[in-house]
Amino acid sequence: MVFKWRRRASGKSAPSRQATAEGDAQQRFSDLMDLHGASLRAAVYQSCPEELRQHLEDIEQEARLRIWKAIQAERKFNNPKSYIYKVGVNATRDAVAKLRGRGAVETQLEPSTPETAPPAEEGTAGTDPRLWRRQVMASLERCLAKLAENRQLAVRLHLQGFSNQEVADMLSWSEPKARNLIYRGLTDLRRTLSEEGIDYEAPS
Repeated sequence: MVFKWRRRASGKSAPSRQATAEGDAQQRFSDLMDLHGASLRAAVYQSCPEELRQHLEDIEQEARLRIWKAIQAERKFNNPKSYIYKVGVNATRDAVAKLRGRGAVETQLEPSTPETAPPAEEGTAGTDPRLWRRQVMASLERCLAKLAENRQLAVRLHLQGFSNQEVADMLSWSEPKARNLIYRGLTDLRRTLSEEGIDYEAPS
């Protein structure tokens, strides 16, 4: 009797358990990005200082990689939108710290800041409203960055037009906590803006 060895064909006739799990993970990732990709992009954009926004694409890719790894680890998300927003914020903060540690922050925007821009004469028709807006937005960003972490995040969402309850849902807080942080954050923001000579009324 002659015995002949042959390769097992089971791997070809049916997908392995690992391949099936990989496919499921890819589908889950794709579904999450379809639903909440815009929230991730917004979190990265809003958390990134203006002078580092040339790195937005790289930061977003890092955030997506973190989400992919969490899915591969079969992590469950009770509130996917909130989780993805947090990943975007955390990935951006880590990237900013790394870039600043390498001295990657450019000073090219200094001429457009209130401290270094030449003062325009009051009432002159030549004042550029676009330059004024950039100066105000630069001041707003600096003042937001001075807020405590939770207050800053709550105020940024509030300024996007999210309600107290929506902020609470996104960040897994209670509504009273979100309301309190928004109120205190706006109070701090007005004070710091006032110190820069800007009177600001946030949307109610």
